[in-house]
Amino acid sequence: MKQIFFLLLVLSLSRIGSYGQSKSWEYLSQYPPGDIPKVFAPGIVSTKGLEHSSPTFSKDLKQFFWTTIQLPIDENKKTIYTCKYEKGQWTLPQIASFSGKYSDDSPFYYNNKIYFSTNRNQDELSDSLNALHWTLRPVSNVWFSEYINSEWTEPKLFARPIELKTMFAQVSFSNYGNIIFLGHLKKVSQQCGIFYIKKNDEGYSEPQALTESINSKAQDWTPFIAPDESYIIFSSTRNQNRDDYGDLYICFKNSDETWSNPIYMGDDINTPSQERFPSVSPDGKYLFFTRWTRENNQDVFWVDAEIINKLKKKNKY
Repeated sequence: MKQIFFLLLVLSLSRIGSYGQSKSWEYLSQYPPGDIPKVFAPGIVSTKGLEHSSPTFSKDLKQFFWTTIQLPIDENKKTIYTCKYEKGQWTLPQIASFSGKYSDDSPFYYNNKIYFSTNRNQDELSDSLNALHWTLRPVSNVWFSEYINSEWTEPKLFARPIELKTMFAQVSFSNYGNIIFLGHLKKVSQQCGIFYIKKNDEGYSEPQALTESINSKAQDWTPFIAPDESYIIFSSTRNQNRDDYGDLYICFKNSDETWSNPIYMGDDINTPSQERFPSVSPDGKYLFFTRWTRENNQDVFWVDAEIINKLKKKNKY
C-alpha cells in the first residue's frame, strides 16, 4: 500500500506544472483560491488517505506539516508528513523525521518549533485514568521538535504550563506565547472543551475554560487562535438542525478582552459534511481547514482569508 501511495505522490508532483500553477513558489505552487474553498494540493497533500489536521507552516513558508491517516483507519496510526522548498523546488511529501513510530497529530509551528499531540510515553500518566471517558484517558500529550542546523531534533515532552493529568491536545500559540488547547471539560458533550493559558513572568497562568457560549453543550474542538489574538476559530456541532458533524465558527476579541459570541462562518465554508481543524497561514492570506468528502474521506481545503474581515465588518467587531 505504501509503495502505491508514494508512486501516486510522485506522479502528482510531476504534474504540478501542467495545471493551474501559480506564478509563486509558495504553497506548493498551487493556484490560490478565491471566496469559495477548494481542495489544497490534490493528490499531494489531499490524498486517498484521511487528512487529520490543517497544514502548519514555517514563518518563511518554506516548510509545512500536516497529519494523514492511511486507510483503513484501524490499521494505521496518525502520522505527520512534511514538504520543504529547497534548491528552487518542493520536495516530495515524506514522513517527518520526528514522526512515524507513534500516533502523532495536530502539528503547530511556533518559535522555530513544531508542537504536536502524541500518544508516546502514555505510561508516565496515571493508570487510574484508563477506564474513564476518552478525554480522561492518557491518550494525548504535547511534545515538540526544534529546528536546529537545518534539522529537526529528537522530540521532547513539552513541560506542561500546569499539571494536567488528562487530555492536553490540539495546541495553538499566539505571538505572545499564550496557548489555546483542547482539554477535558465536565458537563458538556464528549466532556471536551477549549481552554486558554496565558504566559506570564512566572511561567503560565492556570488554564481557563472559555465561556459557555464557546464551550456549549455540543462538541467544541480543534481551536485556532490568531497570532495577535484578535479572533479564534473552532469546530462545533451546536447546529443540530444543519448537521451532526461540525461546522466552523469564529469569535472576535472585544475591547474588554472578552470574546464575542460564536459566529457561523457561512455556507461557503460550511457544508452538511464535517469541517474542522482550522488554521490561517503565517502571512494571513489563507484559511485552511479539513472537510469530509465522499471521494477522499477527508481533505484539506483552503480559501481566501478575507472571509474573516468580512465577518468582522458584518458583525461590527
